[in-house]
Amino acid sequence: LEESAIAFRESAKEAGIRVKIESIDIARMYSESLRKPTDFTVVHNNWFGRPTIDETLTPYVFTGSNWNLTQYSNPKVDGLLTEARRTVDFEKRKRLYGEVQKILWDEGPELVAYFRNYVSAARRNVKNYRLIPVQYVDLREVWLEK
Repeated sequence: LEESAIAFRESAKEAGIRVKIESIDIARMYSESLRKPTDFTVVHNNWFGRPTIDETLTPYVFTGSNWNLTQYSNPKVDGLLTEARRTVDFEKRKRLYGEVQKILWDEGPELVAYFRNYVSAARRNVKNYRLIPVQYVDLREVWLEK
């Protein structure tokens, strides 16, 4: 993450913004930095995607959620997320989550600086291995062919 932090610092210079980089271990990040959001300006982490759009949004932006570390609160977003969770119609859910994403884009409680490609591979004798796009490895139904 240090390389991308340095790139951010260098690009911020052009806007007259000074950036001090401090690398910390993940235990300290969780116990100190992320629990005291007023004590820092920017935290850069390398979290990966979640299996559903709801898991990608709700824990991080719903008012009072455990992982809402920016303390973001918007009753309209909360209402849209609640409605989307109750909706079984795919197209309606897609529209509701799209509205949430548009609001988050406009209000900017968080910044997604980049997306990483996820690459996975297996030898030919590894059978029934499936790529899981959220970077989990599930080997319960995998076997080796002799």
